[in-house]
Amino acid sequence: MTDIGFVCEDDLDKIRVFTKSRQILELPSLSSDDCLFLSDWIEISSPVSYKKCDPVNLPHFKVWVEDGEVLVQLLVNGPNLLALPTEVVIKYEGLIWSPHLGLLRDDNYIYRTNFMGVGEVVVKYAPSGDTYFEVIRAVKWLNGQPEETDKSYMNMTPWCMETIADMALNEFHGDSCLGEWYTYLIFDSRASSTKRDKQMLKREEAGKDPWTREKTMTFFHTTASRVSKVEKVKPTKQIVCEIQQRNGMMMMKNNIEIKCTFQFKHSSLETQENRSVENWEIRKKGLRTDAHFYDFDLGRIEIYPRISEFIIEKIETFEKDLKRSDSKEYERLQNETIIVRGTVSRFTKYFANSKKYPENGLFFLKTIHTICYYRGGKVIWQDPEEKSFMELADEFSSAQIKF
Repeated sequence: MTDIGFVCEDDLDKIRVFTKSRQILELPSLSSDDCLFLSDWIEISSPVSYKKCDPVNLPHFKVWVEDGEVLVQLLVNGPNLLALPTEVVIKYEGLIWSPHLGLLRDDNYIYRTNFMGVGEVVVKYAPSGDTYFEVIRAVKWLNGQPEETDKSYMNMTPWCMETIADMALNEFHGDSCLGEWYTYLIFDSRASSTKRDKQMLKREEAGKDPWTREKTMTFFHTTASRVSKVEKVKPTKQIVCEIQQRNGMMMMKNNIEIKCTFQFKHSSLETQENRSVENWEIRKKGLRTDAHFYDFDLGRIEIYPRISEFIIEKIETFEKDLKRSDSKEYERLQNETIIVRGTVSRFTKYFANSKKYPENGLFFLKTIHTICYYRGGKVIWQDPEEKSFMELADEFSSAQIKF
């Protein structure tokens, strides 16, 4: 269950902590010498075990307490009312988004009054329904717009992911893009105040609500442009198979498989308590069902318990054998980073998952090919059909590692 978050509520017998992956967690208050206060960061190892830790270092993200309330200053993005479909505008009315806190309430339209595109605000902890923070004031930039506002992750808003999926289905037909990689530019009409002002003025002159979306406008035309095919960023394979439907008819099913590498982190697959269970029939029931890793190109990749079990067993078996045969080498490798290379596949219900991203990934880890140490490439386990050691060494040199 390892996770990190900050304290939002502190009662006599319990605390409530906000974490990015699970949002609000309620934990029992622990008696210790290291007292916790509102806005303190903690590392959570289990539902009854946690400890104080250093604040997470995120750009333009600050947590503190003011007059007994937990406040956060952070970058946010809001829906473009002129470019989105009407049903999406209604769905996200009065809401803005942060990649770290999720959806935020903006009942007084502070964001809309001060920003078009990415902005910076202060929010306070005020749980209500499915949201936990509300905007209380805007932050004025004295030295111009920060570079962080141009980062692509700030545009991966839920309404963007939801609507771009619709437009992508309409833009491409047949098998022209299964397994192909494309680039596109995110274009937001809010970046052009002149164009936006003309659109607003034209609507007002016609006696129409300036915030109502024009029927001739589409999200794709104003948000994604210059779609072009590029060389495959990762080894990608198109999978085509014939399946039988319930009515007996046969249909072709298309999917893709992409090879990628990631850093093995044991705590992301199971808790420390679960690791102590010797019987795998019992232990595998305690593996995390929300295990995942993040890939720079593919985003969140889900890891099913059976894959977690496979990875852990191979690593632990190797370490036990090495400890018996070469204790010095075993000690040397204890602090070395372990890399896993595998194949990921797209979820059948990827379209539904895209509307809930990043809570749900679009891909899952399907098979494992190689498990090895990052430095030197010493192999822990390898599929016999996998690449040679020298080929892997070159590939792992560019693996996405977090230290």
